[in-house]
Amino acid sequence: MSYNEFHKQTHLLSNLKTYPQLCQRAKRIGYEFTKVVYRGYHASDQFQVLQDSAIQTRTQRHLNTEIEEERARLEGFKLKKEMERTAQRQAIESAQSQQRQELDKKRQTFELKKAEKQHEAKLKREAKEQEALLSIEATEKQHEVQLLSALRDLGVDMTRYLVSQQPAKISEELQLMADQRQDTSV
Repeated sequence: MSYNEFHKQTHLLSNLKTYPQLCQRAKRIGYEFTKVVYRGYHASDQFQVLQDSAIQTRTQRHLNTEIEEERARLEGFKLKKEMERTAQRQAIESAQSQQRQELDKKRQTFELKKAEKQHEAKLKREAKEQEALLSIEATEKQHEVQLLSALRDLGVDMTRYLVSQQPAKISEELQLMADQRQDTSV
């Protein structure tokens, strides 16, 4: 039995059932014990110092164990909180990244629609310009037809007039060649 076990069971030393042999002998000689009182344990001074030292050592170990457990629990708590913060930070960064992607997608869609509208506007503008040019040409041709009709009504020979309006054809081709001399003087 260790000292700690002995110390925990000292209450049994105040019980008569713990001493059956003593009670039997006392009855034989005419005594009767009604109560036993345990007043403590006393050892020699040297042994008491050893016991006090052992108690102090055990108490110190127990305190050190509790301190280490508390440190470990605190470290675990810090680690858990750090992991929670990291998870929150990652969730925030993920949400921001997703938001940036959605924003970029919307921006690209906007730019694409803008380009489509600009292209449509350009096509409409070119179509109107082409229509205007055709209208101008039609007006010029109509004006030319009216002019030619008026000239015909005045008695102008239309064949000569139309031939005189055409540029003259080139009937001869002239070729000029330059004389190339090499300078041999030094």
